[in-house]
Amino acid sequence: MRHYRYFENREEITKEREEELIDMLASKIYKHGLETPAIFMGELAKPMSFLMSSLMHGAAPILSPIIEFRKVEEFAFFFEKRANIEKLLRRLEAMIVREPKKT
Repeated sequence: MRHYRYFENREEITKEREEELIDMLASKIYKHGLETPAIFMGELAKPMSFLMSSLMHGAAPILSPIIEFRKVEEFAFFFEKRANIEKLLRRLEAMIVREPKKT
């Protein structure tokens, strides 16, 4: 029987890695000034987080030439938990309050 790489090592990401991803995503969103649209879309997407992660798992082999396979899988596991989206949104809101942008 043939074994495919997609089905091997299906380990969820650790809590520490979740925090690293939240920090990375929040800082990139904030850096580009997209915190308001990100919060809006995050609130809309929360109820469908598991569906989004399932689509990411399914699209991982297709996206692997463009984005590293492990990264797609890592984000898919990240978005499986609705709490991670909530943490990301709270981090963005905290960044807005703590570091208001000068216009």
